[in-house]
Amino acid sequence: MHKKQQVTWRQIIRQRKFRKGELEVQEEDGRVYHGPIRSICERGGYVFFEFEWVAVSKDNQNTWTASPVPVIAAFEMDSNILEWFSGNGNLVIITDSSCTVSVIFPECTDVLDPDEVLGLQIKKG
Repeated sequence: MHKKQQVTWRQIIRQRKFRKGELEVQEEDGRVYHGPIRSICERGGYVFFEFEWVAVSKDNQNTWTASPVPVIAAFEMDSNILEWFSGNGNLVIITDSSCTVSVIFPECTDVLDPDEVLGLQIKKG
């Protein structure tokens, strides 16, 4: 069963379980961006998600390719948000100010295996 209610970005970013989780953003054109969250901050009326690394998939393919450029997801802080919690604690977000669907996965879920991302080179140490 899905839980649906009105929430704010401030309520979401205060939840510790999402601060080091993963974020997936599905764009209207079919591109999907996915990566582990490095940081979340609020600045100038927006909430910004910075990634450790980002993988990109196109047109619902199961192939992920490392993004050649850094990606930061930004959402208007005052956007109206509807949330749906699935049974495993993921948070699906649809805002009234964009045509994207975003999913925040809680910390320790390991949704996308970095070894499955073509061209991804993670600096160790």
